Amino acid sequence: MVFTPFFQLPRITGLHIFLRIHQVQDDGLDYLINFTANYVKTVGNHSITALAGYEFQRITSEWVRAGNTNFPIDAFEYNNLGAGSGDKDVASSATERAIASVFGRINYSYASKYLLTATLRTDGASNFNPDHRWGYFPSVSLAWRFIEESFMNGTREILSNGKLRGGYGQTGNSNIGNRTLNYFGTGEQYAFGNTGSTGMKLTELGNENITWETTSEWNIGLDLGFLNNRINLSAEYYDRIVSDLLVTNKKLASYNEITTMAANIGKTRGRGLELTLNTVNVQRKNFLWTSDFTFFTYEDRWEERDPDWVPAPYQSAKDPIRAVFNYRSDGLLQPGETVPAWQKGLLPGQIKLKKLDKDSEILGQKDMEMIGTNDPKFTFGFNNTLRYKDFDLNIYLYGEIGRLHGPSYYDDWIPYNYYAPQDKGLYNGSKNALNSWTMDKKNATIPNILTSNVGGGAGDYFIKEISFLRCRNITLGYIIPISKKIVNSLRITATVNNPFLISNYNGLDPETDYDTRRGNDNSIGNYSYPNVRTYSLGIDIKF
Repeated sequence: MVFTPFFQLPRITGLHIFLRIHQVQDDGLDYLINFTANYVKTVGNHSITALAGYEFQRITSEWVRAGNTNFPIDAFEYNNLGAGSGDKDVASSATERAIASVFGRINYSYASKYLLTATLRTDGASNFNPDHRWGYFPSVSLAWRFIEESFMNGTREILSNGKLRGGYGQTGNSNIGNRTLNYFGTGEQYAFGNTGSTGMKLTELGNENITWETTSEWNIGLDLGFLNNRINLSAEYYDRIVSDLLVTNKKLASYNEITTMAANIGKTRGRGLELTLNTVNVQRKNFLWTSDFTFFTYEDRWEERDPDWVPAPYQSAKDPIRAVFNYRSDGLLQPGETVPAWQKGLLPGQIKLKKLDKDSEILGQKDMEMIGTNDPKFTFGFNNTLRYKDFDLNIYLYGEIGRLHGPSYYDDWIPYNYYAPQDKGLYNGSKNALNSWTMDKKNATIPNILTSNVGGGAGDYFIKEISFLRCRNITLGYIIPISKKIVNSLRITATVNNPFLISNYNGLDPETDYDTRRGNDNSIGNYSYPNVRTYSLGIDIKF
């Protein structure tokens, strides 16, 4: 058989291959040594457990890259990079860090009613200067199982568990890299006379005074059980302060060669409440239904700022960490209304903005204010499990209430974009443009499609509180009756993930459509990938 090609290659008398070949090698080692010793002692109603230990971890990495172009043939691959006649590409790096820890813990219990746990941990990190290398982080917790007290005997038929607990502790964070030394970069070209040379320049300014970021937290909790623990309720309140915050971009005066450096600056405070409710709703011979409900709310604020921090007129030293600042909107301008002096050129159907600063005739930063935060008012989860003979069904839902969110693409993608008025080209707009304000639809809430960024844009007109309820998954399982001589158990499952979502958000997904609008930053993220719905079948075999 003779094979005839579809086309004939021309005869090649010389060959020059413009091939780029790179070889990258990345090696890392992680050494870990851990020693612990335990002590247990019980005398009467007194029980003591103690632990002491030492841990050392050393992590090293080496990385090298080499490349070249314009090889005469491609047979060498990366085994003869010098054969190329093009621009060589060579780079390498090496890092090493270590952390050592000494720790101890004591647990004390008296009659299983009074509980005490105390710990002390000392950590040393190699990426800090020796004078600031070690951090000391103690913690203590107390608990009282008041259900064990004699005066609670009369409540046992209703109250089956009762525990009051509280604690205080500190933890440290050293995750900022090696920032104590000055770093110099190579590759800069300088001319000395008629000769070009490769030189170095300062690329990062070190700070010998950086040290551990410390999280200090106290909490108090209450655990209750009712009706032989068929109903269990747990409530916990916490107050957390993070001090000596580690940052890599503390600003320096502009006359410095390097204008930022790593430092410890500021302090934040977070407070929150968490509730958990576990119930056995129905318990019969062949049927069981259990539920788990969680509720969580929190608030994070600044306690201290960088001493060099210069606030905008609308900011304060103790604002929420994820605060949202903007102008306040005041509806749409209607025919016959007086055009605000600070929004000259505003047309009917366009958004009016409120003026807070009475000392100026134009909109400025003093007219902006905090309109809320990007934190939800509270979050919740609800899990249900039902079992009937060899069948089981699990349904898990969760959601958020009251998170501020900017406009979706339905609200914002109108023919003349509020936040990017320079984008006057043709592109697909939102169908909401069909419902926009016109002289025939003066009650419309969608602004005039000819809108412009007159004196401050849309303000908070499109920003609203978003809430949602999402079903994360539904799983149906069945245990197939089978002889134990074959397998111990055989269970098949069918699962659907993300079957439905209920929300007042009109975009694609309230969780993944991120909104980065902060004050004067009008960037909007409407291009993220949404939660997807998936279906799956599974089989679980235990031998």
